[in-house]
Amino acid sequence: MALVASKPAEHFQPCDVPLLVSLARHLALADAVAVLLERADDVDALERAARMLARETGRIASLATKLRLTPQARYVPDSKRLRERGGGGIDAILEARRDGA
Repeated sequence: MALVASKPAEHFQPCDVPLLVSLARHLALADAVAVLLERADDVDALERAARMLARETGRIASLATKLRLTPQARYVPDSKRLRERGGGGIDAILEARRDGA
């Protein structure tokens, strides 16, 4: 999976494997449901496929969040303040919070 290859090796732990497997399955299922959605020939089939796709999208988002794959996972609290101070790392974060910056 290109998603796994895009992350450093230390990003994933052995306990992440079941979540990664589940994510891959939901991604494949979402692709299959998208085909059903495109081929829907009546309103009921369209609505049913749309609900299925929405459900799969939610599951994918949840798993991606748990695996820290979403853009929010790249966000570092206090990063602007740390750049202004010229520092980084946990010590700088704790210092910034102690100083109330």
